[in-house]
Amino acid sequence: MKLKNYYHKKINIGFVLMLLFILILILIYFFSFNSYKQRIEDIKSAAIKGFNNEYSITLSIYSEMSDSLFSTIINNTEVLDLFYKGITSEKLEQQNLYRNLLYSSLLPMYNEIIKYNFRQLHFHTDKNISFLRFHKPGRFGDDLTGVRFSVEYVNRFKESIAGFEEGRIYNGYRFVYPLQKDGIHIGTVEISTSMLAIITILSDRFNIPSQFILRKDIMDMKVFESEQSNYIEWPLDSRFVLDKEISMKYPDSFVYDFDFKEEIIKCLDLCNYDPFAVYHNSWENNTMILVLPILNFENEVVGYLLSYRTYNELKLNKQSFLTVSGSILSLFIIMVIFGVYYYKSQKKIKKSADFDYLTDIYMRRVLIERLDVEIERYKRYKSIFSIILFDVDKFKNINDTFGHSYGDYVLKEITKSIKSKIRKSDTFGRYGGEEFILILPETSLANAAIVAEEIRITIENLKLNTVGRVTISSGVQEFNSENKDSLTLIYNADEKLYKAKELGRNRVVF
Repeated sequence: MKLKNYYHKKINIGFVLMLLFILILILIYFFSFNSYKQRIEDIKSAAIKGFNNEYSITLSIYSEMSDSLFSTIINNTEVLDLFYKGITSEKLEQQNLYRNLLYSSLLPMYNEIIKYNFRQLHFHTDKNISFLRFHKPGRFGDDLTGVRFSVEYVNRFKESIAGFEEGRIYNGYRFVYPLQKDGIHIGTVEISTSMLAIITILSDRFNIPSQFILRKDIMDMKVFESEQSNYIEWPLDSRFVLDKEISMKYPDSFVYDFDFKEEIIKCLDLCNYDPFAVYHNSWENNTMILVLPILNFENEVVGYLLSYRTYNELKLNKQSFLTVSGSILSLFIIMVIFGVYYYKSQKKIKKSADFDYLTDIYMRRVLIERLDVEIERYKRYKSIFSIILFDVDKFKNINDTFGHSYGDYVLKEITKSIKSKIRKSDTFGRYGGEEFILILPETSLANAAIVAEEIRITIENLKLNTVGRVTISSGVQEFNSENKDSLTLIYNADEKLYKAKELGRNRVVF
């Protein structure tokens, strides 16, 4: 019993250790995978933050230039006088005279600033009426109320404002300033730069391919119908349009060549006010598209700035994960191979500990264990059982006459014949040498004797090569309270076996 428990314990401990090791490998893999995914999110966050910083730096450049232009050139007595006389003149001829004079005085400055991608210089009255557009001097007099929030805001609160806004002709980052003469508010002036300017700096200074898309409904609502030709539909999503000037100078082919257009559109629908990065998690791809929502003065998302980046960190992250995963997979395969080998070897060891190597039936140790189990059942439930102890008659003569190999052959053939006759619940084993025991649960002495006689006849009729005919003698014993234990039971059966020998062999005594 102790030997059996030892092998069971050894096998269980081995499997527990192997399963524990495999579990550790699985945990390491999931930890590595989560780290890999988290690293992608960290790279995304850093990329978005970097893009936002580059965008802010670019805007600050134009903001500082615009503030300088306003304070040094525009906000002076001569310009303010011309503007004031123009807006206060009652006759159109006089208005046009001062409009032309204002245009002539600032034209050199305007021609210079457009070289730096400034797009508009625009004067408005305190009633939000367009007075002079330097980019379209012949178009004036239109009311911007309800169209240009920035102009309305500055006229109302008499303070400057800066931000993105779509206008009647162009979109852009507008820096709108209040104009005062002799302490009286007389209107506003706007200096604006285009999104093209932003994209140009991002491309030239930071080497970042970028593109800008504008909501089509915003264009339809604000831009003069005659000026809507400045825009073209965005091929990826008809809800957006491209600024034609930007598209011609910086084609956004990087968006269309990207592998996951649908993901970009999905993110545009869900991002709301948050910037996001689109990354297709494939082993070949190390690029992201970064998207910044563009808000107008009313804090409404009106478009998006898109940027295309390649990140070596993504490649290194994938390589690191592949290395760890490969190592884990290799260890896992080794553990599986080892587990199969260990299981088979332990099964083989256990079998060698339980089964006789020659006959492949239970060994003496197992027979004693099974007898002890049946005795416990008898003591607890009064479940009767019997045993048959038998051996091969004159087996020594077989070995001496034909050799031990023939003796082994006889034992194996006898064993094979008996195994085909017994029940699954019976226990059959080799007690030693040519002696065998058959344990018959739930079987009385009389029924056991019948089984023993059937076996005797089977063996007597067995045809064996060379050896010819063999016989067996059997002693049958039922367990009862007088037997006390397994050894007593076997002893009593052996006594009957000895008597069968004395009576001439080839018989059953019970």
